[in-house]
Amino acid sequence: MASTVLPPKLSATEFQRAIDKFKEVLGGENVRYRNEELLAYRDPFPIATTEEHANLCSAVVLPSTVEEVQEVVRVANRFNVPLWPFSRGKNNGYGGPSCRVQGSILVDLGRMRKIIEVNDKACYALLEPGVTFFDLFNYCKEKKLKVYPSVPSLGWGSIVGNTIDRGWGYTPLGEHCAAQCGLEAVLPSGEVIRTGMGAVAGSPTWQCFKPGYGPSIDGLFFQSNFGIVTKLGIWLYPKQQGFMSCNVSVDKESDLVPLVDRLGHLYRTEVLQNHPVIGNPIRSMAASGPRKTVYSGEGAIPNWIVEDWKNKSGKGFWNARFALYGTEKMMNCRWDAIKAAFSDLANCKLGQETYLADDPSGLLDAEKVPVTEQGGTQIGLPNMLRLQSIKFRGEDGGHISFSPVLPPDGQAALNFYFVGKKICARHGFDFHAGFHLYPHHMIHLNLLYFDNTSNSQKKAAELCFFELLASARKHGYSEYRTHLNFMDAVSDQFDFNDHIHRRFVGQLKDCIDPNGILAPGKCGVWPKQYRMGKCVKKQSKL
Repeated sequence: MASTVLPPKLSATEFQRAIDKFKEVLGGENVRYRNEELLAYRDPFPIATTEEHANLCSAVVLPSTVEEVQEVVRVANRFNVPLWPFSRGKNNGYGGPSCRVQGSILVDLGRMRKIIEVNDKACYALLEPGVTFFDLFNYCKEKKLKVYPSVPSLGWGSIVGNTIDRGWGYTPLGEHCAAQCGLEAVLPSGEVIRTGMGAVAGSPTWQCFKPGYGPSIDGLFFQSNFGIVTKLGIWLYPKQQGFMSCNVSVDKESDLVPLVDRLGHLYRTEVLQNHPVIGNPIRSMAASGPRKTVYSGEGAIPNWIVEDWKNKSGKGFWNARFALYGTEKMMNCRWDAIKAAFSDLANCKLGQETYLADDPSGLLDAEKVPVTEQGGTQIGLPNMLRLQSIKFRGEDGGHISFSPVLPPDGQAALNFYFVGKKICARHGFDFHAGFHLYPHHMIHLNLLYFDNTSNSQKKAAELCFFELLASARKHGYSEYRTHLNFMDAVSDQFDFNDHIHRRFVGQLKDCIDPNGILAPGKCGVWPKQYRMGKCVKKQSKL
């Protein structure tokens, strides 16, 4: 049965004409528009409880080359249909592959899987959007290259997709948007642009020098609807002789203050080499098994149960994990500095495990490091271990993320943690805290886990999110990334000078995409015809 959802303002006859044109360009097997084919392209963790608000697409097209992407964009302009591109569709917790405007045609870039170049002397890769973290790791392994890719918690996603949505990994180059260098994109006009030194045809420095000449425009393609990224350069970390997996834990809730402040100072003074992740007992519980094994009552897990679990597990209330790299002597010197920094903090525990190269190359094989919550990802070894956490509230589990940006300040983090913890408890959620600490900012990642089969839990998660978002704004904070259903609400918080940021990017959108075909509504950026009140799906607010 053909799709029962149509693009805005398009009749069934016109929709079929557009489908026929896409088939002509891509081949019939690469155009999907039957309802049963579209089920796989829904949000795997839907907040919406009705079909009307479920971000449903009308069709999916699967180009395999830049030229085919160009043709897809030209057809979309001809029929004035909205496109929603994605690399692999694994952005779970943020909407997955689903679209903002009901009836959009999804552009699945998963067939574009070329690893165009990996240079292990200059330490970079040039990739297409379908390349996963597993793909790049295996490529480097097979070619015996002397680099580690940076990988996130789950290795199945796209490197390009993760990077342009400002995702992260766990090596010293784990802030992927900062490690990106040069990209290629198909503009809404169908033209192809290359950024940085890629604007010089045939330049060998495309992945070596980020700024290029004149205005730097790479950032315009991050979390935006200004183009479809078809190639992206990313810097890689050189293999090292050794790797030290490190942990610092503190005993009390209030110890978050010295933990953040001391780790932040160590990072800014270049003692630490990758970003520490600070988690509470709820984060560890979710990684170790279903919630019902700890607590099956109503509401958030009581504090006394959390404290009891902490004591029995031997963990602190806050546990920070990070890594060191280099020769054994270099790592030990850094570790001595870390121990000195925490030497006067009561009930603080430090631990480390060291791995050294044991083959003639003198470089450590990442696969010699065990894949655990502590290791693996910090040395570029992709895995799927964290997927187990999804089942925390039910076998068919899901989550959404509340992830504001905070200053790298311990007292600010603790103050906002107590605000968020109280809000989560009021809505029946445990406060799953993960503070990702960088030298000059901190991402406060709070996962709201729910049972996918429970509409009441999903509605509670939505209400909890909006209350958390409102509380963040009172402190001057907002999100760095959010679910499709919350994009307008987050955009509203960037309100300096009567929302000049949104007005400015709206002007850019209207200039480069006059037909408004490319990802309307992405991160709150709407083309003019949608801003006039037509076709815009209003989001719920408190």
